[in-house]
Amino acid sequence: MKKILIFYIFLLIITPVLFGIIALTQKKDVPLIQNIPIPGVPLSQKGEVYTIPPLSSFEKVVLKIKKSDVEAKIRNYKTIQLAAKDVNLINVKDCKVYPIVIRIKENDNLIIVNHDLVTHKIETDLEHVVILQPDSARTITANFGHGPGLYSIVCDDENSPLVGMILVTP
Repeated sequence: MKKILIFYIFLLIITPVLFGIIALTQKKDVPLIQNIPIPGVPLSQKGEVYTIPPLSSFEKVVLKIKKSDVEAKIRNYKTIQLAAKDVNLINVKDCKVYPIVIRIKENDNLIIVNHDLVTHKIETDLEHVVILQPDSARTITANFGHGPGLYSIVCDDENSPLVGMILVTP
C-alpha cells in the first residue's frame, strides 16, 4: 500500500515537470498556424480574423529585396534561409503574405489561403499565377517549371513589390 501511495505521489510531481519541459522545448520562432480554413466554410462565417504576426529582422531584410534583383538575392541568401519557415501554407492578408519565406520540397502540396474579402492574384512568375477568391484557399504543387530554387511572390500586379519568397528544395 505504501509503495502505491509513493508511486501516485511521484506521478503527481513528475507529470507537471515533464509537461513543463515539453512546453519549454517547443520552437518559439515558428508561430502556430492559425485559422486554417475548413473546406467549404469561409473564414468569415467562423468569425475569425487573421493578422500577420510581427516580422523578424531577417524577414524585414527579405522584403527590401527587389523581385528582379538577382544579385541582392544571392548576397542575402543566408538571410533568406534564416527567414524561411518549413511549412506548406502561405497566408495572404491585405496583399501581404506570411510566412515571408517558406521552404518546401519540390512537388509537395502548397496551400495558399486568402484571408481577405477581395480576390487576390498571387504570382511566382508570369507562368504561375493563382487566383484566390475572397475568404478561400487553393492547393497547388510546388513545381514552377524551373526546378529547385528561389521564387519571388508578388500580389495582384506583376509590377508590385515582392511580398515573399518560396525556397523550393530537391
